[in-house]
Formats: sequence, structure tokens, C-alpha cells
Amino acid sequence: MNHTQFDSNYANTGGGWYVASGSAALSSPYFVSNTGTLGYRDMHRASGILVFDTGCPVGLYYFGKDVLDCYSCSSVYYPKDMRDMGCMPWTSYETAGTQDELESAIMFDRRIEFTADITLTRAVAVLGFENQAAGKLLGSPLRHEANLTGLIIDGAGRYTLDGGGTYRCFYIYNPGTEVTVRNLTITNGYTSTTAYSSTKGGAMFVGSSITLSMLGCTVSSSTARTGGSYTDESYGAGLFMGSNGDLHIEGSTFTTNRAYQGSGVYLSSGTVALIEDSAFNSNSHYGYRTSSSSSSYWSSRYRSYGN
Repeated sequence: MNHTQFDSNYANTGGGWYVASGSAALSSPYFVSNTGTLGYRDMHRASGILVFDTGCPVGLYYFGKDVLDCYSCSSVYYPKDMRDMGCMPWTSYETAGTQDELESAIMFDRRIEFTADITLTRAVAVLGFENQAAGKLLGSPLRHEANLTGLIIDGAGRYTLDGGGTYRCFYIYNPGTEVTVRNLTITNGYTSTTAYSSTKGGAMFVGSSITLSMLGCTVSSSTARTGGSYTDESYGAGLFMGSNGDLHIEGSTFTTNRAYQGSGVYLSSGTVALIEDSAFNSNSHYGYRTSSSSSSYWSSRYRSYGN
């Protein structure tokens, strides 16, 4: 299927498309405003093989926009918007003054410099794959696949990425991805039990086996919201790091963020962190069964910073 748009469809399972079995290939697809159960809204793969492809010609690249809500598509997360109209040649530097410009500019070995404050209408997805000729065939890397590495997002020391108290700011996923965020204020991020990836990462969610550097950044006033039940928990209001990652924080501040555990930063098992010349202040916890503050959570497997 080429250049297919799945728009405003509804089903409990697979609002946009349900794949029961067999093989299917999507080239340059676009999923928008499909509804259904969380985790199934855009697509559901019950069985079979799926191949995704932006359809970019050789020498042009596109990493897409937003996160495809698909159950069991593959171990790789793909974007909702993979239309080949976004394909562009590689350059080492781009500027961004809007969310659309920022998302369109995401590419390997590139510095993106903010030229204005950006208030989000959805999370910015940084998804580490490049499917110039083909996507990923359910766990088997194809010849043209490449990781998203060398990406630098630069706030120029004066600009802000604002979730508006409604959206997570960054969703960074797929093993091998390498991102540096520097000189940027990230604020008012929000995620809850109704958001994708549950209650992890109010301002920033980072998946497993990813390398992230944060240099000269401020992460503030963000929330990883607990659910309505006392057993619901939330992690990493400022930053949630998945397992087996590498994190470097230098000259940065995490302040007035709130989660059940790791209100500033939450590190999952196997992640190695170097934190230098940085401050964690006025972060607070949701207490167990209450909304009161509590002390930091530490264990041999998980580390939390900033209360």
C-alpha cells in the first residue's frame, strides 16, 4: 500500500488498520486521529509480517513525526507520519522556530538550533531508525537501516520547549539512538496513565539502550502523573531513562518536577550516568496512597534523583 492515509477511524482494536495474518507493506503512510483502546488506536498486528517504508529516494531522508500507536508491530517504534513529502537531503545544520520545523529537521549528524520558543501540540518523537529504502522486518535489520546518531538539539541558551502542562516534551526511542540536548529550557511536560508509555517521563521519556547528553539545560515544572488507584505509580517527571543506557548531565538544573519516584531523574537498571555541576531542587514526590511529598527512592536496581 502506497501513500495511504488512515484518518479518523474507530475500533476497539486497531482503529486505523487490523492485520490478522500474512504480509503487509506500507510505503509513505500517514495515521491521524484514529481512536480505540490505548496501544491499538492506529494499528494492531495479530500475526504476520509488516514492513514500513518512507519511500524516500536514495540520498534523501526522513525520520517522521509522532509515534505510531500499534500493538505488536515490531520491536522498533515507527512514526505516525511517514509521508515522503518530508524527505530531504542531509545537511549538518538546520534551524527551527516551530514544532513542525523541529520535527522535520530531525536527522543524523545534524545540529538543530532553536530560533524561537516552541509550545507543543504533541510530544516530539525522536525515533532512531532510517528507512531510506526499507524499514525493519519484524526484528531482522535490513541493509538500509541505520541508527539515528549525532543529533544535537540546541536551544541557543535562550529558548524554551513547552509542553503546556498537557504533553510530554520529548519521546526518544529505539536502541542505538544518540541525542544531545543543550542550552535548552524544557518545561511544563506532562504524562499520565492515559498517555503512551504510561506514566514514565513527564518532560522526557528515553527508551532502553540509548545515549543521551544534556548540557546546560533546565528541566522544570513537569509531571509524571499517578493514576486514580493507590497502586498506580509514576517515574521520572523531569527525565525517565530506560535500561542499559548512557546518560551525561552537565551544567543543568532539574527543578519543581513531580512524580512518584525520581521526580528529577529516574534511571532504570543497567543505565550508566555521569552527572556533573548540576542542581536538583524543589522537586517533589507523590507519596504512597497520598499526594504528599516523600523522601528519595533508592535500590540496587533503580536510581532516582531530585527527591
